[in-house]
Amino acid sequence: MVNSMEKKNIPLTENQLLLENEELRQRVYEYEETLNSIRNGEIDAIVVSGDDGEKIYSLTSAETKYRIIIEEMNEGAITTSREGLITYCNARFAELISEPLEKLVGSYFVNYLQESEQQAFSGLLQSGLKSKIIGQITYKLKSSISLTFQLSISPMPADIQNGVCIMFSDITKLKQQEKEMILYNEKV
Repeated sequence: MVNSMEKKNIPLTENQLLLENEELRQRVYEYEETLNSIRNGEIDAIVVSGDDGEKIYSLTSAETKYRIIIEEMNEGAITTSREGLITYCNARFAELISEPLEKLVGSYFVNYLQESEQQAFSGLLQSGLKSKIIGQITYKLKSSISLTFQLSISPMPADIQNGVCIMFSDITKLKQQEKEMILYNEKV
């Protein structure tokens, strides 16, 4: 049996060197591909085997958690340009206004509003470019059902996007209860 010290002293033939070189090239290629996948966000975690068993190391950033929150919350969320062009919207927003998600991004939200609400929304949008504000609009679905939305509008940091982030909360039931309370109080 040859120990590792003796092995290093044994000269390798040209074919052995070529095979070893090719094997090393293949390993470097695999390492580079793995690193590129990590850099491009194609890998979420790495499993490392050790004496203690396998350990999982997560590569997801805090950004991933925020994205999940936005996608899973019960409110609609959009980001728009200064002019109101929708640059992002979550699935809940599309569901709330009964429009296909793929149709919304790249369109102007004001175009989905009735004329009577367009000016109100544009005013809220312009105010929201300067500071955080809260406002309300009424949205009429194609089925003629009207929804009341509370909008929470915040300016986006200029280095990210020169526009606003808008959260849409459906307060239709709350507004209906408010009307019922007013009518009840008038009768009493």
